[in-house]
Amino acid sequence: MELHLNAWQTYFDNEGHLIDEYKLRKTSFHHSISSDTRKEAWPFLLGLWERDSSEVQRHHSADLLSQQYVSLRNGWINAEAQLFDEEMKQSIKTIDKDVRRTERNHPFYAEEGCPGLRMLRRVLITLSVYDQELAYVQGMNELCAPILLTLQDESLTFWCFVKLLPMLRSRLLTLDISPQLSATADLVQYFDLELYQHVEKLTAGHWLFCFRWYLLLFKNEFKMEDILKLWDVMFSQHNTAHFEIFVGTAIILMHKEQVIFIMACVSPPH
Repeated sequence: MELHLNAWQTYFDNEGHLIDEYKLRKTSFHHSISSDTRKEAWPFLLGLWERDSSEVQRHHSADLLSQQYVSLRNGWINAEAQLFDEEMKQSIKTIDKDVRRTERNHPFYAEEGCPGLRMLRRVLITLSVYDQELAYVQGMNELCAPILLTLQDESLTFWCFVKLLPMLRSRLLTLDISPQLSATADLVQYFDLELYQHVEKLTAGHWLFCFRWYLLLFKNEFKMEDILKLWDVMFSQHNTAHFEIFVGTAIILMHKEQVIFIMACVSPPH
């Protein structure tokens, strides 16, 4: 059963204050959020809005954030190319290449030079200017695309993506997902010792076939409509902030025979 907008609004009082955040997150975890509600839900679930804010205060915050985003965006748009250092120029080249191949089968991004692609490009370049330590890492286009598709708003997408990045920052900066791989191995060992031992033997303890899952939050493993539902659950952070590990473990356990077969095919002979 989906969480529709009329049901979502029952979690707020007449002035728009959130009544019970725990119940809201629990409901978002157990029931997928309808497409008409997701635009309202994700900024809350990602922590963009203050928990005790009213509807009026959120509208005011949205206006301020929009002004701040436009200022950041226009700063690099109006800057002359020679003002960018080589690293920034290279980031823009990589963004242009990645954006052109992002979700081109989806109507929102299908047409060459369409508004969706242009907005995605602007969000990613603005983020590179805003967060110069992280700048742009390949894969961020894939992570940002579902948020823009959902919110249909450039500024909200930018700030929600900023809120999502702390969860992914170390993974994107270092490409190190060993904590997630280790946790997955531990869970598989608990639920299926035979499978665990088999994978350990074939991979020498490296569960790197899960790498893309955890780097991109399964973005390229499922259809977009299923990704949006999965991210509803992840963003709810009900009971755990690392739900992706349980999803990855479930996939491995459900497809045990395929995992064993594929591991045997790709693992070098001993």
